[in-house]
Amino acid sequence: MARQSNIWTLQEKWLTPRCCIVVLFLLLQTAPPAGTQALPQSASGMPPPADPAAPTAAEVERGIVLATAYIVSSCLPDGRFVYRVDPLSGQGSERYNIVRHAGAMYALGMAYRAHPSPQVAQALARSATYLREQYVAPVPGTDKLAVWSQPKPRGEIAQLGAGGLGLVALIAAREAGTASVTVPELQAMGRFVLSLQQPDGRFVHRYSRSAGPLGPWESLYYPGEAALGLIRLSQIDGSRQWLLAAVNALSYLAASRAASDRVPPDHWSLIATAELLPLCAQDHLPVPREQLLHHAVQIADELLAEQRPQLGNPQIDGSFDPRGRTASTATSVEGLLAALTFLPPSEASLRTRVASAAAHGIAFLLRSQVSSGTYAGAVPEAWGNSPTERSLRIDFVQHTLSAYLRYSASIPKTQTP
Repeated sequence: MARQSNIWTLQEKWLTPRCCIVVLFLLLQTAPPAGTQALPQSASGMPPPADPAAPTAAEVERGIVLATAYIVSSCLPDGRFVYRVDPLSGQGSERYNIVRHAGAMYALGMAYRAHPSPQVAQALARSATYLREQYVAPVPGTDKLAVWSQPKPRGEIAQLGAGGLGLVALIAAREAGTASVTVPELQAMGRFVLSLQQPDGRFVHRYSRSAGPLGPWESLYYPGEAALGLIRLSQIDGSRQWLLAAVNALSYLAASRAASDRVPPDHWSLIATAELLPLCAQDHLPVPREQLLHHAVQIADELLAEQRPQLGNPQIDGSFDPRGRTASTATSVEGLLAALTFLPPSEASLRTRVASAAAHGIAFLLRSQVSSGTYAGAVPEAWGNSPTERSLRIDFVQHTLSAYLRYSASIPKTQTP
C-alpha cells in the first residue's frame, strides 16, 4: 500500500519565524502516484556538528512539525496508519501491529497537547475509531474489555502492552475532544489490565480468549506501558485503585532489578515513573520513592553506556545503537528526558550527562529524518543505504516525535536559548 496524500494546512502558531517558510514549502505538496521512486532526502545533507552544541529550538520545532504532519497524513480515512513503506517502490506492508498503532496515537496526543490542531484531533478521532471497532472487544464472560492482537472476530490473544497503550491512546483521543470514548469503556479496559496483575505487582503479559492467562513469555516494555495506561486512567475517573496498581507494578520492577549490575533499557518504566511520582505526592499515596529513583538511575546509566561508543563517529554520533538504528535512539532519549524531570539535584552529574546525551541523540535523529519530498517527516530504520535500513515504519516516526516533544519541553533545562 503506497502512502496516500492527505494534505493539511498548518496553523501559524506551529511555526517559528525561522522555519515557517521552508516548512510550509515542504509540507504543502501532493504525493506522486503510487510506485514513483522517491528516495528520502535524509539529512545526510546536515552533517554532525563539529562540537557538541545542542540543536536549536527552531531545528527541533521543524522536526516536530514534519513528524507530526507525516503521522497525520499516514492516518488513512478508516483510521488505520500506513504501517510500513519502502520509499523506493512506494510499496507497503500488509502486516499490522496494534500496539504500534496505539503508540502512534500516544505521540499524536503529545503533539496535540503541545500544539492543539484540528488536523491532529481528527487523526486521533479516526485512529480511535479504528482501534475500537477493529480490536477492542469484551473478554468472554467478564465485564472487561481487551485490545486483541488481531481484528475482530479473529482475535485470540490479548497482550498487556496493547491494553496499557490502548488506554493511553483512547484517553488522548478523548482529550482532543473529537472521539466519543466513554469513561465506562476506559474503566472496563483498566479492569482487564488489573486482571493480569499478580499480588506482588508483576504482570502476566498475554491472555488467550480460550485458555485465559498465558505464560511464561514476557515483553520488556509491557509493564511500563500498562503502568502508564493505569496512571492516565486514574486522572480520568479519580480512582486510586489504578494509581496503586501502577505503584505496585513499578515497585516490582525496581525491586527485582535493584541488585543487578546491568538492567534492561526500560524507557517505558521511566516515562511511567515520571508521571506517577507527582500524582502520588499530590494524593499523599505511599510510594517507595528512593527505590524508584535508584531504578531510574540504574536505567539511565545503562542507556548512557549504550550511547558512549558511538560518540564522535561522524555518521552516527549521538546514536544509542552501533548500527545507527533510530528507534533505539528515540526511545532512549524519551526515557532519559522523562527521568530528567524527577532526578533530584543531588544527581547533578547524572543530570548533566543525561542532558548532553539527549542533545546528541536529538541531533542524530534530526540528521536521520527525511527532510523533504514525498516522505518528508518520516524516519528510516537506521542510518545507512541498505533496503532494510531505508524502510519507513510508523513507530520509527512515533518515537522520534515523542523524543522531539520531550526535548522541546526540556530545552530550558538543557540549553541556553
